[in-house]
Amino acid sequence: RTATSTATRTETYPTEWEAYYWATFNAWWDATQDALAKATAEASAAAKEIARADAQAQVDEANKPKTFTATQTVEQTASVTETVVIDGYTGYGTAEATATATATRTETYPTEWEAYYWATFNAWYDAVQKAVAAAQELARPIAKERAEADARAQIEEANKPKEYTATMTVEQTVTVNRSWAIGDILGRGTATVTKSATVTYTATAPTEWEAKYWAETTATEQATAQAHEEARAQASAEALELAKIDAQAQVDAEAEDGSPATDACGPEILKEDGTAWNCTFVDDFRGTSLDRSKWVPQLTSNSGFQHAAECFVDNADTIAVASGSLRLSTVRRETPFTCKSPGGNYNSNYVAGQVSSTGKFAQAYGRFEFRAKMTNVSKKGLHAAMWLWPQDESIYGGRPHSGEIDVAEIFSMYPDRAVPMLHYDAPLGGEDGTGRTNHNCLINPAQWNTYTAEWTTTGITISYNGQRCLTHTWNPDAPLSGSQPFDQPFFLVMTQTIGSGDNAIDPEDPPAGTTLAVDYVRAWS
Repeated sequence: RTATSTATRTETYPTEWEAYYWATFNAWWDATQDALAKATAEASAAAKEIARADAQAQVDEANKPKTFTATQTVEQTASVTETVVIDGYTGYGTAEATATATATRTETYPTEWEAYYWATFNAWYDAVQKAVAAAQELARPIAKERAEADARAQIEEANKPKEYTATMTVEQTVTVNRSWAIGDILGRGTATVTKSATVTYTATAPTEWEAKYWAETTATEQATAQAHEEARAQASAEALELAKIDAQAQVDAEAEDGSPATDACGPEILKEDGTAWNCTFVDDFRGTSLDRSKWVPQLTSNSGFQHAAECFVDNADTIAVASGSLRLSTVRRETPFTCKSPGGNYNSNYVAGQVSSTGKFAQAYGRFEFRAKMTNVSKKGLHAAMWLWPQDESIYGGRPHSGEIDVAEIFSMYPDRAVPMLHYDAPLGGEDGTGRTNHNCLINPAQWNTYTAEWTTTGITISYNGQRCLTHTWNPDAPLSGSQPFDQPFFLVMTQTIGSGDNAIDPEDPPAGTTLAVDYVRAWS
């Protein structure tokens, strides 16, 4: 503070200048002391007021609420369950997702630690809520998709075809009449056989009762067919034996009168050494259906067999017996169809017929004869064959190692001849009738011809209508020797199909088809 003061002093001294000096000095001194006292008093009051205000300010600051700002980042994993209803089926789906979120909170509290605590806690809580919400948002569509899939799976399961397995036993009684011809003599036999068969079948249908119905119905049908077939086969065999006995009895009775000797194959045939061939197999196709106790139809659907692009099937168009002959046919379909095969399905325009005696009759060595004719065809593309095939290929290996005897092959591109062929590991030789084939055996395949093979341990002779076409001596490549691989039973095969190679069908002029008619097949030992 600053203060002003005035003082007056009168001094008496011996001299004027002393009186002046001390009066002036003392007056100044008095004024100074008085001004200093006034200024000090005013400054002290002001300072005290300032100190009081400072102390109050400190009190006010100490009592003022504290503020703190906190930021928290949190990662949260959330699980969501959704439901979806489709066609009355409720599906449930659960999904889990993880998300990260950040939150900031500012809080004011009486103390600093309270402001810090609540700002930090509330920022963490807000971040958790945001992260959970974000994770749920991510998981929800996944859960919904799973719920929809669950509902559709329930629908699919509900609509899934039901399975039922039934086992049915059926008994069948069959009576068969058979005949057996020895030359002009006809023997007759009748046999009745009862067989039962049990079949288990599993059916699949939209509903359980349908599956049960079809399982029981199909099992019954199959058991009936099986029992009937077994009874028929046995009755047929028994009736045939009775017919043979009857025919032989008639032959024996006539033989007493000096009639020529005959057997089941007809009049006795002598070998080159003068002894008689013994009849072992004969089918004169006198009935109205294929005798399945002797023949097995070849089917592409179960064997995969095909010569070219035909489909071997068993129906009245391809395999039939009528007018005293077996009729194997190749038929062209105008619309291509799918031929089922274990080796892979394929498209074809032709169905064809083939039968064999596999599992029914097979023989090593002997005399084998076919009497047949093929419908006259003036264009290439059709093929017929009468041949023998090994019963067990495992002995020497797959074709040609185990051998094949083609007694006669007929190619529609060569309408004036038939061709024999022996397939095995040996030199081909010439085509003069001493090698493994001969392309110069001229006949008319459209007429009835007799195709004969006489097979011995040393070789084979093939004749057409009694004229030798091929005479071959076994000459296998090492390590085979002697009559190998032709030292094992072969079964009979007859085929009518389409051609291949040079005899393949001309797509611009395809044949409609043809039929191989077989009057009889016979074998002797």
